[in-house]
Amino acid sequence: MSYEHRPKASGRRADLLLIVGFFSILVYPALSLIENPEELKARGVTEKRALTPRPPIWQFAAAPSKFVADFKSFFEDQFEGRGQLVTFNSLFRYNVFDVSTNASVLPGKHGAMFFAGEAVVPRHDFGHETARYRRVLPVTDRRLKRLQDLLDGRRKWAESMGAKFVFVVAPDKSTTYSELLPEWLNPLDGPTFTDQLIDHLKATTNIEIVDLRPALEKAKEPGKPLFYLRDTHWNYEGALVGYHETTRWLKEKFPAITPFGPDDLVRKGERHQGDMTQMLHLGTRLSERSHQVLLKSPRSAIVPFEYDPTPVSSWAAPPITYKSHDARLPKALVYHDSFMLLLMPYLAENFDSSIFIRDQRVVTSTVKGYKPDVVIFECVERTLYYLAYITDDLLPTIEPAMIAENPIESGSHVKK
Repeated sequence: MSYEHRPKASGRRADLLLIVGFFSILVYPALSLIENPEELKARGVTEKRALTPRPPIWQFAAAPSKFVADFKSFFEDQFEGRGQLVTFNSLFRYNVFDVSTNASVLPGKHGAMFFAGEAVVPRHDFGHETARYRRVLPVTDRRLKRLQDLLDGRRKWAESMGAKFVFVVAPDKSTTYSELLPEWLNPLDGPTFTDQLIDHLKATTNIEIVDLRPALEKAKEPGKPLFYLRDTHWNYEGALVGYHETTRWLKEKFPAITPFGPDDLVRKGERHQGDMTQMLHLGTRLSERSHQVLLKSPRSAIVPFEYDPTPVSSWAAPPITYKSHDARLPKALVYHDSFMLLLMPYLAENFDSSIFIRDQRVVTSTVKGYKPDVVIFECVERTLYYLAYITDDLLPTIEPAMIAENPIESGSHVKK
């Protein structure tokens, strides 16, 4: 007697699930073809770069070879599931080998991370953070003179409005916490670029300078970090040190300013996702315990910007205005980078009104009619080198020899 073999129903279901699963894996990445602009924008913010856009379909008929190449780049950059794969790769390599998957992130000691430089800056270039720290390239007189002209032009512009001018230098994390850098990253003998610039300005100009590096170095205490462990920026405690040091200079010029004290502050715990962990796609997995330091009863408040709001291409954000409505206090105009963001609410307490513009270029029409008593120009160390390539209303031209000193097109590397 013979029997016909019939597969079990459970086996058929397993085969069907296997087939469906296989084709799902093949189709899943193609979901990137269904664009979600907000999601794509979020991914770009996370990676701090512009993701490759999808080429228009009409390009296939006009230039098929270019369409295929552009589509390949788009698909490789944005296929569905890419983020999860990047996260897994970053987490594995960081936890197992202490290696970064992003050339701009440098793992240091005790879990610290350092900003190694913009992705577009070659590692041999002086603007690269590791090269800057190691002091591997000389500083030319042309660059120092260009920066002298830039800052002295701002001083003269401030004085033409009847205002004082001060140049505030915020320290890089690698300056304040050099002991957390990898062992192999040792500086060569000689002064830093920041030291050379400040010495040059003191010798050739009347620019007043508030160098925050010594104050933060002095304020370091065990168990009280002044920078986030895995972020390029100082934390609230570091910003407080910057506030008090800057206010010390301000109070000498404007005695009516009364700095706030420890009793005016409240600390509130937070989980901070550092910008460098986000660059590695590990923001939520490597968040750190920290705290905010907030004013209990701030005198100043944000109000609408009253002057020319026409957007400027180099702005990182629209201008922000604070008012405390205390006529005894001076008025301030502040040009700054991202290090001012935590410092801003503190510093605004010193002024009757203050305008904060997150840009290192000056467009005079933006604040036409505003009469500040002081103009503050704040800059973190790592962007000082590239200030030499700025052109604006106060310094509209740049000599070709200055551009030739840098191998990359000027103006694209200043991290705001």
